Amino acid sequence: VWGHDQKWHHVYGKTSRPFKGELIEVSPYGGLPSLITGEHRIYAMRRHGRSYFSAPEWVPSNTLKSGKDGDLLLYPIDETVEDLDSLDWAKLDGALRPSLGGQLISTSVNQYGARHQILNSHLLPTVIPVNQNFLRLYGYYLAEGWTSPDGMVAWSFHEREVNYLQDVAEVLQQLFQLTAVQRKKPGSKGTDVYVCSKPLARLFHHLAGDNARTKAIYPPFLRLPPHKQTSILIGLWRGDGYYNPKMGFSYSSSSVNLAYQYRLLALRQGIVALVDERPLRTHTGKGFRAGGPTYVVSISLEHTNRFASLGGETIEERVHRRGGAKGFIHSGYLYTAIRAIRRVPYTGPVYDLGV
Repeated sequence: VWGHDQKWHHVYGKTSRPFKGELIEVSPYGGLPSLITGEHRIYAMRRHGRSYFSAPEWVPSNTLKSGKDGDLLLYPIDETVEDLDSLDWAKLDGALRPSLGGQLISTSVNQYGARHQILNSHLLPTVIPVNQNFLRLYGYYLAEGWTSPDGMVAWSFHEREVNYLQDVAEVLQQLFQLTAVQRKKPGSKGTDVYVCSKPLARLFHHLAGDNARTKAIYPPFLRLPPHKQTSILIGLWRGDGYYNPKMGFSYSSSSVNLAYQYRLLALRQGIVALVDERPLRTHTGKGFRAGGPTYVVSISLEHTNRFASLGGETIEERVHRRGGAKGFIHSGYLYTAIRAIRRVPYTGPVYDLGV
């Protein structure tokens, strides 16, 4: 786990005990609510008056204050930088085997457990550069990509997003010498751009997953230099992001892990991003039906233009969102206000992690 001292720590144990009483639900701006016991301490800054704060300290949760005159919570930002120039597919996926010519061949396993080459399969380079083009393509996949059991790798966009469709096709040709095909979805305004390659399908499945609710960024990519991570942010926002002149830039995902990772990438750019959970509503033709939650990451008002510059976007209208800043970044921490605190009756086990 990432600790308040801005270092990684191993969890050496978990303990539990029965509990009956009231838990404290702390709902910060910029994050989802947490349920904790009243004596559990949180790293925070006490507010004394409207503008004066004490130094950061460990504060019992049942003494925290919310609202305009409330305390501030501190979240350490992982600013570790470990560059990665390339990916070696042979080390990532045991089902991929390099040929003598330094290219990948697609293999399968027969009923006797023997591995053999799939004839007529397209050969792919074993080493893939982790550059801006690949990371943007990867961001597109995290937002709009999917694979099929027969080896199709596809990205889905609105039919008007011609530039994004073309960008995906050009990167696939440049990096993998694969010619993409576009296919309009019947009865909708969506268009898929896809290639058929089992090795490529396995690669993206390994790096991102394939289920919208469990997709996540490949852990080494979370430590790439921020200028490289910009490309992942661009791909993600172009796929699942939107801009409202009154509210600024937002990104939505059904994966809670991906939402928080998106926030982390923004924070590493020095941009304050806030996570919120909202119920998903699906249109059925007879109205809207409630579904699973979706997680919305909003860029702080003060950083709208800075975020826009990452992707070369031009903001012609001034953002009119009301309200003051809900958070700021200082010395490797996100400082965020507390939206609400409430007491919740609870009977059951409570857990503590030892680090």
